Amino acid sequence: MAMRASGNESKPPANQGKNR
Repeated sequence: MAMRASGNESKPPANQGKNR
């Protein structure tokens, strides 16, 4: 998930917590 920063911006905040 190295591109999480790129997809995170597009995806909702809920996804950010899941990646973390």
